[in-house]
Amino acid sequence: MVAATSLNKKAMHELILYYLDERIRAGNNQLKKLVITNIYEWYIIDANYFDKHIYRNTAVKRLYDTYINDHKDNPFFYEEIRKILVNIEIDIPCVYFDIREYTKIISNYRKDDDKQLSALLRVLSPEYLLKVAAPNDGNSLNEKFYKELLQIGLEEAKENNKAIIRRKKEDRHAASLIEATIDALKTEDVLHHVPDISSYGVDLEERTFAIALELCITWINRILFLKLVKGQLETYHQGDESFEFLNSQTIPNFKELYKLFHKVLAIPVDERTENVKTKYAFVPYLNSSLFDISELEDQTVKIQALDCPCLSLYQ
Repeated sequence: MVAATSLNKKAMHELILYYLDERIRAGNNQLKKLVITNIYEWYIIDANYFDKHIYRNTAVKRLYDTYINDHKDNPFFYEEIRKILVNIEIDIPCVYFDIREYTKIISNYRKDDDKQLSALLRVLSPEYLLKVAAPNDGNSLNEKFYKELLQIGLEEAKENNKAIIRRKKEDRHAASLIEATIDALKTEDVLHHVPDISSYGVDLEERTFAIALELCITWINRILFLKLVKGQLETYHQGDESFEFLNSQTIPNFKELYKLFHKVLAIPVDERTENVKTKYAFVPYLNSSLFDISELEDQTVKIQALDCPCLSLYQ
């Protein structure tokens, strides 16, 4: 059985084999969550993580081809995948719980401690395990928001009867966020700085798009969070427009947006430079890793490298 500090175990080897059987033999690309359990301990892993780090891993695919084509047995696969995992330096995010910790709560007749089961029930629900949107779920994706999100330079398409999001094939606009990011990556020629570059795709174009998309998602997450902060400031100050900071007048370009991310929000107020204190006097310090420069940004490009208007991001 795996443990938090020891993942290279037979349970993980079996999970990888079963996952590859589903993806490659069965052609099942609808996997949502992967589970390792010994009945008591549960590790629940997002299938997207396996898609990126296992399914796209060249050494793993080569081993699976050998396993299938040479009619090797399962012990052979387990031993060889163990050797491969030794050289893959990745963490595996997962949800973990031990059902035995809930035995007393489940078996007694008290109601006052039942609320401790809420998190467990959510994790075991179809909404979480199958990624099914719950009715009236405030976290479900709004259709209008989804269509607006595609305007960063993406489009929805069908591939093997599955809806996918991809880079626009036609009518690409150089000022769209995704195209501006791809252009910056090509101009800076930085993809060789990414240590696990092969996990982003099979060729240069696919890798460039995948990295650009991951960067765009990071930046949009920050802006969405700032929209919430701005709304709270305006509500608290009864609609006072002087607390409006997310607009084209205050932040006319990506260079200034970079400053807002990393020189304002990520820095305690008393440690900011004088010009920052003056311009963003009312913008609070957000003690959150969201505004730290990410590992991928550090390896590739940061948002100030984009050479296009950023006005539409504030709408």
